[in-house]
Amino acid sequence: EFSEGVLDRLHQIYIRFATVPTPVESSSDQSSTQLLQMGKTDVERWLTIINLRVGRGTEFRNAARFMGWVEPPLVSDDPDGKPTKIEKKDRPPIYIPDDG
Repeated sequence: EFSEGVLDRLHQIYIRFATVPTPVESSSDQSSTQLLQMGKTDVERWLTIINLRVGRGTEFRNAARFMGWVEPPLVSDDPDGKPTKIEKKDRPPIYIPDDG
């Protein structure tokens, strides 16, 4: 578990990058502050700063999963109906979904 100081710094970083307004549910208090979240462009900007490019690193893989990318099955059925492991080189690439 992270200390309060680390969590506060992570929160400040998130606020600095977040530019997408969160969906507003109907509320009796319309004067409330609009919250922001990180969209695809924000995440790609953050990844470029910490990893120098999008598409590599644990941060990228975790961001893709968090934003909706689903890892395909690692096993497929061959024509004989026998499960076959899909090699890493044959798997589709990880990506950050547009609607993530």
